[in-house]
Amino acid sequence: GMLPLAILVPPSLAAGVAGTWWAGRLAATRALGAAEPPRGTFAGSAAGVAGAACFWSAMGATVFPAFDAMSSTPAKIESFRDFTRSAGPPAVARCGGVLACFFVAGASKTATDLWMASPKTPSAS
Repeated sequence: GMLPLAILVPPSLAAGVAGTWWAGRLAATRALGAAEPPRGTFAGSAAGVAGAACFWSAMGATVFPAFDAMSSTPAKIESFRDFTRSAGPPAVARCGGVLACFFVAGASKTATDLWMASPKTPSAS
């Protein structure tokens, strides 16, 4: 029963990660009124990583403990094997959390790239 699921999870999670990252980019592009996602910048990449890291730690402080409390499996997941074994609320929360982080990363990166690309006037700073 579990083996096929364990084989399917990594590719589908990878596809979901790519999809949510792109969705975050599109959401920020539209929200900021740009025609298309901007060229990448180093600042944008840094903002994407920082956004994802901050969002993950926020979920670690709020969302994950609540989901861990719903499960009888050990909360500490140190390998992918532990992760598939404990597939329940903690695993679901972390899968969702990974996807949400990539959405935030895509949006943070795009917003920063757009900001870097916009002509800056001295009065705006």
